[in-house]
Amino acid sequence: MLSETGQWFKTTEIETDDAKLALRRQAAGEILTAWEKAAPSTIVKAVSLGLEALKPIEETDNRVLPAIMDAITNAQPSVERDHVERSLEPRLLALMTIGEMLGRRLGRDDNWRRNEPAVIAAECLASALRYAAKTGNGFLVGRIQGLLASADALLSKMDGSRRNRTPKMSEKVAAIRAGGDLPSAKAAIADALEQMLHDQNLDREELQALWWVFGGYSLLGDDAFAALPDATAALFAGAELASIVHWPGTSAMSALAQRIIRKPKERAGDGLIAALAAIDAASWGKAVPASAKDMLVATPALFPVTSVAFVDADDRLNSLSALKSTLSPADLAAQVFMERSLQRSVDG
Repeated sequence: MLSETGQWFKTTEIETDDAKLALRRQAAGEILTAWEKAAPSTIVKAVSLGLEALKPIEETDNRVLPAIMDAITNAQPSVERDHVERSLEPRLLALMTIGEMLGRRLGRDDNWRRNEPAVIAAECLASALRYAAKTGNGFLVGRIQGLLASADALLSKMDGSRRNRTPKMSEKVAAIRAGGDLPSAKAAIADALEQMLHDQNLDREELQALWWVFGGYSLLGDDAFAALPDATAALFAGAELASIVHWPGTSAMSALAQRIIRKPKERAGDGLIAALAAIDAASWGKAVPASAKDMLVATPALFPVTSVAFVDADDRLNSLSALKSTLSPADLAAQVFMERSLQRSVDG
């Protein structure tokens, strides 16, 4: 992806030459090294900054921007920092670096961790773009849609790993039996128990999720999902599933939230968006905890639905305009699940 620096800059009117592109690749490499070890909250800010490329650049207090500018300045000390900071360049570097991170992780088959930076980045992109209305410069939008495709591929690959229980448990048991001294036996036992606990937790989550789906009853709404208004049912379905399973908003897992919306329904479009905007404050409060406010207010582009919980009622409809007009109740349930799942992961 860093080898495609020129392709990213071709989506803009920024003047470049081989020397400048080499300096920007160098800066992106420095950023990547830092982000591959970064906390989830930093990755959220990074993706949010990158997606600012889709709209007119405004002054921002995004704390990732100074770090990107430091990397640019380290590679090119003569750069006009104030000018570049207010331009598209650092946003492009954020997107390029995120793309490189996704590509590298897709190329590895080692164990997946729920909160690793590449997974968080993929979740952010899916949450921001999967059900978003298309906006912005056509070439740049195409590149960003390519990032979304990489994010979905990464999440699908991680999903596949969830369904694979430990195939080498017999080897772990043999290691316990072969332990020639107490320390080695204890280490082998701990390794086996940790894997058993991991698998057990996944099994328990999936069992709880299946009971929830087939029960069809909303704990937040205190009624059957089928009896709730479409928008409320979708909001509660996504929020409840995120409280049951600690997993990213993959297409496969999001399908459980969609399945709970049982009644055959046409795509509701603008009517659904209006109904969502009209949901009362008490219901928003049930679905979206107050503890999430700071993150949602700071990065609304990544949380186009749940950030509305903290918007004045008169402004909610305008805030929801980022969603595609053909959104269905099932789509809305999946979107809320993605957003709440990501929020839980960042909150730890």
